Amino acid sequence: MTGAVRTSLTALCMIVACTPALGQRFRFDDVRRGQSEVAVFVGYGENHRIPHAVDDRYAFDTAKVRFGHYLSPRNEVIVDLAVGKQNTGQRNSAIWLTGTYRYIFITRGSTALSVDASFGIFRLRDAVDTLGTRTNFTEQLGLSFQYATGPRSAVTLEYKFSHISNGGIRLPNIGINASMLSVGHSWYP
Repeated sequence: MTGAVRTSLTALCMIVACTPALGQRFRFDDVRRGQSEVAVFVGYGENHRIPHAVDDRYAFDTAKVRFGHYLSPRNEVIVDLAVGKQNTGQRNSAIWLTGTYRYIFITRGSTALSVDASFGIFRLRDAVDTLGTRTNFTEQLGLSFQYATGPRSAVTLEYKFSHISNGGIRLPNIGINASMLSVGHSWYP
């Protein structure tokens, strides 16, 4: 079973499991300062062959745990701990820790749309040709759609564009640019 099929089946199971709670849903309009969020995600990503010096194709599956805290009804700070496993060519794995700032620019009752900016550390198990080090930096820009499924829960669909490089610490430092699509489930205790 490919990573994309596995991810899709997992997402479908999460949505079906949440459906019975649709009677009374969480309202993003009612989020208050100090509200917290805990979430789990599964996803799939692929690198872009930009810059042209990147010949290798990386496809990977990811799993992530998120801990968030709302600074205001529209602003959230988040810590993400994620793991990924390459599923093409060389079998490699990675772990990364990022700090994220999220701005929620649209809320309509049980739905919300937001943009994210993240920065963190990315550690590979095995070195790759485009990076001179196994420990690297990652910057990410993202877009998220959240749909409440219960009184304290929501399903999230998230797209992130990620850049990974070692910041010029050691050559080569061509970097890896990738897109990741994830689906997750959030709880608001």
